[in-house]
Amino acid sequence: MKSKPTQPASLQARRLRQRVSAAIGDYESHLGPIPLWFAELDSDAALRLMSACLRIGLRLPPEETLQADMMERAQAARGIRRPSA
Repeated sequence: MKSKPTQPASLQARRLRQRVSAAIGDYESHLGPIPLWFAELDSDAALRLMSACLRIGLRLPPEETLQADMMERAQAARGIRRPSA
């Protein structure tokens, strides 16, 4: 059985790391600190989100965690479902 060459995966990983580093630099120079919860995302998702934020100029709150955001959204959704008295 032939072994697969490891060079393309390594090269691909280096390119992804370079793209993520460049996006982080751009985000921080244009919009401010990267949110803490970016660490909870995989590299591809973080890169897509940072790129989208840069395109539209959206600054995400740096101190908010993903869990806190999900709880806030759930509370807001419950509030919307309740009929007005």
